[in-house]
Amino acid sequence: MPIPLLKDGPKCIEELADATGAHARPLYRVMRFLASLGIFAEKKPRHFTLSPLAERLQTGTNGSLRGLAIVEGSEYLVRAWSNLLHSVQSGEVAFERTFGMNFF
Repeated sequence: MPIPLLKDGPKCIEELADATGAHARPLYRVMRFLASLGIFAEKKPRHFTLSPLAERLQTGTNGSLRGLAIVEGSEYLVRAWSNLLHSVQSGEVAFERTFGMNFF
């Protein structure tokens, strides 16, 4: 994700796409979505900067939540979250249904 790229100030979506090997158009859609959640800010069209929330996703900041965000976004937890509705309806544990074992 482009957090380190934005640490020194706003960047246009084309710069972010070039630096990350992404396509500018879909990256722009993702960045606008994240800006709508308050994670980034679009200061002028197609230019993004860090928000106070994104500051907490960096390494080396007080109260950093970067590690937690990485774990929560990991493939194995995302796969388990896909069974949330089943868990609510059945009372079964989503992680156990997904992987056939206890999380711990």
